[in-house]
Amino acid sequence: MTFTARLQRVDNAVNPGAKKKSSSATTSKPEASIAFDRPKATLTLIADDDFKMKALFDVLQSKMIKRGVPVKNMSSA
Repeated sequence: MTFTARLQRVDNAVNPGAKKKSSSATTSKPEASIAFDRPKATLTLIADDDFKMKALFDVLQSKMIKRGVPVKNMSSA
């Protein structure tokens, strides 16, 4: 699998969750969000507290695994 194909799979894993979260939010400030910088191939996760951050990380990781994207280089640091 090429690097570009993996980036597309990452994009597919990130975008549905971001759209779903933003459409269901009742406040103007999101509680958690994921930003994917495709040119730099980086993901940025933002959450209000550690519990939400861990949940967001776990959901993202499971979506990546489901799409066949290796997660060995992902870290929550």
